[in-house]
Amino acid sequence: MRLAVMSRLSLFGGGLLLLLASCDRATAPKPMPALLEALQGQGQAAVAGASLPLAVQGQVLDAARRVVPGVAATWTVADGGGSVTPTSGKTGADGVVEAVWTLGPGAGPQTLRLTAGSLAPLLFHATATVGPPVALQKVAGDAQTGAVAAALLQQLAVRVQDANGNPVSGWGVAWEVAAGGGAVSVATSQSGTDGVARASWTLGTKAGSPQSVVARLAGDSASIGFTATALAGPTALVTVSPAALTLRAGDTARLTASAVDAYGNVISGRPIAWSSATPLIALVDSVGRVASARPGPVRMTATVEGKSGTAALLVLATTPPKLDSISPDRIYAGITVTIVGSGFSPVPAGNDVVLGGVTLTVTSASESRLQALIPNRSTLPCLSVYPALVTVTVPDQSDTVTHTFATSLRIDLAKGEDQLIRNDAIGCMELPPQPGSYFMSVVDVQPSGAAPSAFRLVGRGTGPGGASQALFDRTGGMAATLSQAPVPAKEDPFVTVHARVRSLSDEVIEQLGSPHYSTPAGAPPPAPSAGDTMEFYYPSLHGSSAAAACTVAGAIHGRVVYAGARVVAVEDRNDAMAGRLDDVYLALARDYEAKALPLLQGYGDLFALDAALGGRGRLVLLFSDRVADDSVAAFVLATDLYPRSACASSNAGEVLYAAPPGAAPVSDLQTQFPIRALHESYHLLSDAEHLARRGPALHESAWLGEALAETTAELWARRAAGFARAQDLGFFAIRCEFFCPDVPAAMTEPFRRLYGFMLNSRAASPFLWGAPYGPGWALVRWTLDQYATDELGMLRALTQERTDVGITNLEGRSGHVVDELLGSWSLAMALDDGGVPARAALAFPSWNLPDVTLGLNAANPGAFPYVSPLAGWTANAGSFTIVTDRIVGGAAQYFLVRGAAGAPQVLQVQTVNGTSVPPMLRVAIVRTQ
Repeated sequence: MRLAVMSRLSLFGGGLLLLLASCDRATAPKPMPALLEALQGQGQAAVAGASLPLAVQGQVLDAARRVVPGVAATWTVADGGGSVTPTSGKTGADGVVEAVWTLGPGAGPQTLRLTAGSLAPLLFHATATVGPPVALQKVAGDAQTGAVAAALLQQLAVRVQDANGNPVSGWGVAWEVAAGGGAVSVATSQSGTDGVARASWTLGTKAGSPQSVVARLAGDSASIGFTATALAGPTALVTVSPAALTLRAGDTARLTASAVDAYGNVISGRPIAWSSATPLIALVDSVGRVASARPGPVRMTATVEGKSGTAALLVLATTPPKLDSISPDRIYAGITVTIVGSGFSPVPAGNDVVLGGVTLTVTSASESRLQALIPNRSTLPCLSVYPALVTVTVPDQSDTVTHTFATSLRIDLAKGEDQLIRNDAIGCMELPPQPGSYFMSVVDVQPSGAAPSAFRLVGRGTGPGGASQALFDRTGGMAATLSQAPVPAKEDPFVTVHARVRSLSDEVIEQLGSPHYSTPAGAPPPAPSAGDTMEFYYPSLHGSSAAAACTVAGAIHGRVVYAGARVVAVEDRNDAMAGRLDDVYLALARDYEAKALPLLQGYGDLFALDAALGGRGRLVLLFSDRVADDSVAAFVLATDLYPRSACASSNAGEVLYAAPPGAAPVSDLQTQFPIRALHESYHLLSDAEHLARRGPALHESAWLGEALAETTAELWARRAAGFARAQDLGFFAIRCEFFCPDVPAAMTEPFRRLYGFMLNSRAASPFLWGAPYGPGWALVRWTLDQYATDELGMLRALTQERTDVGITNLEGRSGHVVDELLGSWSLAMALDDGGVPARAALAFPSWNLPDVTLGLNAANPGAFPYVSPLAGWTANAGSFTIVTDRIVGGAAQYFLVRGAAGAPQVLQVQTVNGTSVPPMLRVAIVRTQ
């Protein structure tokens, strides 16, 4: 900008003014330069390499600070580089000279000098600033070498630069592994005052693979790469090959060693130290060459960086193996054969043993003795006399001999003695060549729900052979021959409905899970009194889900008939006989509270959830025609153990639903109710105990729950009649259940179903629904008799068990596995009180089964047509094949084999096609004659 100089105007007129001016120009002296000053552009800033926004201006003045035009001036860049345009010129009429200053490329202060003649120079100052980042410069960390999975010693570093190469601070640099795995310490780092951003690099785990990292300007495409070489890490594992080696004395061999690091990278070029544990037997040199000297085992070791690997070397004598003796003479699956001789390898794997074409597993060895295991049954023939070649090879020399074996399991039993045979041994058994009779039970030890098995029993001997279906007497002999075993009676409708209700109850527990109760508010409800009205929801029993059971089928308006300390009897006021059965309900409730409930509480706590349910503290016996309408005599449902917020039909307390007599005589209710009430109450107690103790995930198996409920009723009946524990009761103990009025029928149903089991034992497992009332109860009763020192204590333990269910629960509480339980129990069912068993476990201490079945036949021959109903097969020694096309888990198929003198009798249990041994079958056998 130029400044204009104005002359002062006088007060005189214009003409005089012009005259005076003319005189001044003519007489005023010319101004002389005296001072050079900055007029504009001092202290500016711009990006390095750019022109300043304002032109720089200098002004020449005389001593009176008047402008001096026409003075020559020069511009010169003094510091920082850059340029100025123009570089020289003269001051104008306003004394000003100007130029455009373009800064140099370096960031920081820069200086421009203006000179005019002899005047003192004028310096202009400006600051060059850093431009935006446009590039990365590699500073450090490239081309390093390091161990796999380790951080490199030097950090990776890049400098962020602008277009002029100036470092840019505070800018983000992104780091990314491009190849080789590994990791960088940060995803993004900031450049410092020097423009440098840094990151640490940990290499990947694969040695020799390309390893690279890329650094990128944040938000920009500029990038730069780093590479590194990964070397194998420290030695972690040394392997010697071969790992086992057999030599003859005087032979040589070569061992090699390989080393890897912790990530499996092969290590090379590191020194290997070789050593021999027993140099007298064999030496090894620095490169792994072995020289054997004398027989014996020796271990060779290779060490790399403190880690060692070994090879087992066996030096043999120069003599070949020789077999002197083999024992035992009777072999079968799972038995160990002992071979005595010389020249064997003392290392088991150094010997190959083949018996009759079957390779055996050598389990122990010395130079003079081998022990080898016979494999599974299917590898050997089933013969009493088996001449077989036995070959031992060590390692390239062998010896073979012929030895005569028997491949069957010999069953040597005195009369009354028994034996349990498991696994492959059932595929080849042998009875001795003496006259005798053997009673066998083939049991399936599969749990409930498993697929049925099929098998065949094959006999080979010198007798007449042949087999037929038969009924057996209690001495293990044949009572009668049958062309077809009778089919048990059809299922009781009560049992069918009961099964549906119990399944529904289990479904409720499984779907609703653990009950979640809010804390009951205030004190427990007041105790009810006779005549009080109580309201109940009636659940829907029609459906198969928890949602169905929680649906309210209707409301019951009840009247309290009896109110005891722990039991309340309530009658549905809408029943057909409402108000006319008070004496009956009163007697039943009192008797239940006085006799049944104390027994039940010995198993556990019926009221385990009562406090959470509101603290009613009483079992409600709710009599309603609705129960009869649902075709059931009595039931309980787990819905009542949940709050109504979880299940709409819940009565939030312990409720037992029972049908009144209706059209049936009142005596029927009086005789049946105590038993059914106990049975159902046990289920309610069991559900409460399980929910309180172990939650919904593990409720008891249906079969064991029903068997324990039946056992509860039996125990009550025994106590009511005054019978002692394990008293060998016969039919007289249950006779009144058939012929005496007003006697509760506690044992009629269990024995009816046990009778059916005996007729068709292969299909009537204790583990099947409905069967718990017969064989299931019998299995629990027999287990209590045999193994419970405290009967009620074992029942309580079975009920309250937190972890095991079903047969596992029975195994755990009795201390005997299912093979033993089913094997001995099935024989006890057949031989009880027959004078045969030598072992107590083959008897049924609480009941005299022959007397019971005899009495049942006499009392009702139409329903119980046989004095001795146990059915099976009888076979004469010799050749026969008996096929059982179906046996369910827990069931038994019975056989009686009658032997003859002269030759052994071979028995084989096989799959139907004879290819193998059914894995889930066991044989329990007792000699009866």
